[in-house]
Amino acid sequence: MSAKKKSLVPLFGVAFIVAILSTGIFYGLFVGKLNSATATPPAQAHVLVAAEAVAGGAVLKADQLKRVPWSLPALPAGAFSKVEEAAGQVVVDSLEANELVTRAKLASKGGGPVDGGSMGIPDGMRAVSITVQDSAGVMAMLRPGHRIDIHVVGHVQTSSGNEPQLRTLLENMRVLTVPRDSQMGRGAGQVITMLATPKEASMLGLADSTAKIRIALRNPVDSKTERSAAAGLGNVVQRAAGAAAGTPAVQQQRPVKHVEFLVQVASAGDEAVAQLEAQLRERGKGGMLDVAAFRPGEELQRSVAKLRAQKTLDVVSSSQVQSGLRTEAGTQWALDAERSGAALRIRFAPSTQSDGRMRLKVSPQVTTPGADGLRTRSVETEIEIADGQSFLVRGLAEAGSTAALWEKLFPEKQAEGKREMVVLVTPKLIRN
Repeated sequence: MSAKKKSLVPLFGVAFIVAILSTGIFYGLFVGKLNSATATPPAQAHVLVAAEAVAGGAVLKADQLKRVPWSLPALPAGAFSKVEEAAGQVVVDSLEANELVTRAKLASKGGGPVDGGSMGIPDGMRAVSITVQDSAGVMAMLRPGHRIDIHVVGHVQTSSGNEPQLRTLLENMRVLTVPRDSQMGRGAGQVITMLATPKEASMLGLADSTAKIRIALRNPVDSKTERSAAAGLGNVVQRAAGAAAGTPAVQQQRPVKHVEFLVQVASAGDEAVAQLEAQLRERGKGGMLDVAAFRPGEELQRSVAKLRAQKTLDVVSSSQVQSGLRTEAGTQWALDAERSGAALRIRFAPSTQSDGRMRLKVSPQVTTPGADGLRTRSVETEIEIADGQSFLVRGLAEAGSTAALWEKLFPEKQAEGKREMVVLVTPKLIRN
């Protein structure tokens, strides 16, 4: 054997040994994995189905559910695997026996996801859609869950004419959904949906139907509310002109110290009620407890003086009430309703605006005796009025209760004939 062939023999031997070792190691690892997989099979997935038919609107009980095996690798969208996850929720649509139970078919108090049965609406809240205009930049940034302020732009009749104004209607409102399609809209605006209380939903519905709506995006951690005053175009232009000239555009008024209310309870005949209603800026609701502002001017004072002279209107009680800005004050008659059987209370909470007008929250409450015991009627409303502009509170008693109300509250001043009880209120700003 040549020397060259003798030198190759050890190399072949080493290669053979390495091959045997590699095969053994690979075989040991593969067989170990195979045995482990055979010894511990994967856990069987389960889903919930209805154990029996369940009607829509029913609360799902644990004994109406059962777990069944699921053989596919992925579970169905929104499926439950545990009974306690679905028990106690409300069935939106009816379930058939053995039908798969998913989140889209159930509703919970917390609201859950938007694509669930509760549609993302917590118990006690409402989903309301509005058309947003002139806010394209903010709309491009808007996502579900963001917080926004809602501004309403409309025209308000002021002393200088029909003036455009912007008012902050609601603050820190949570967005529920935004348009999936950036072109989705109604007219010149885009439609978004947000969560609101029932009262807020009514305000948004009115604003969406009658005014232009803009939105402002908030920092998610900012929950402060400012209650900003209305901004009128005239004030904005005047301030801008004054700033450019380096002088104030509007004479600075002395700050308001408090608001003084002249509150007069009067008995009014049918003719007097008709003449008072004719002086209202907007017609009242008729028969319901209502607050409505009179048109500004001296015509009301002349009408009241004439009605009093004709004895069709008689003021039976007059009082002065003082209230600080953004603080509540009021006046009342026969406060102890349980003892007297009747009570009348009116509370006021005023705030001033940049144009000198007042935004006033008025809360009248009336308790009257009836066949089934004491009945209480109340309302809370906001009106916008000028300094010295009066408003009317009427509808204090239901049909058949007026006489009892007069007897309990003002027994020494019984109204002659069939007279309605009304309240005339005139606020006045008292400045330092």
